[in-house]
Amino acid sequence: MDGKRFSEDVYRTSIKDHTGSDKTVYFMSRDLNHDFYDSLIYSGRINFLDPSLQQRVQDTFKRIKAHNKCVGAVFEMVERNDGIVPVAAHRYCEWMETTEKRLQRELPEILQSLQSHFNLKRQA
Repeated sequence: MDGKRFSEDVYRTSIKDHTGSDKTVYFMSRDLNHDFYDSLIYSGRINFLDPSLQQRVQDTFKRIKAHNKCVGAVFEMVERNDGIVPVAAHRYCEWMETTEKRLQRELPEILQSLQSHFNLKRQA
């Protein structure tokens, strides 16, 4: 998550974390795109990847899809609660923040592996 580059897409809220302490969390307030993964699946190209890379790709994009479901659930709760993040949503907010940090580490490695596998040259 690049809060400076995509500041309008970053949501900040104060929550009680899993220990009961006050914490400010930051997470993307819109769905993360998974068209690339869907294309790999529907074209069958994912089957040509090394099994360990297949698993990494699948695990990462499952996290992205779970993230998107959480975003929808949190903002639905916020709408029903007069714009306030209810306590029931705090664990989702904390999970999204943690997951986004993990995705920031994983996605560049996976994309580099996929570029090598498909002999793609990245263009600016």
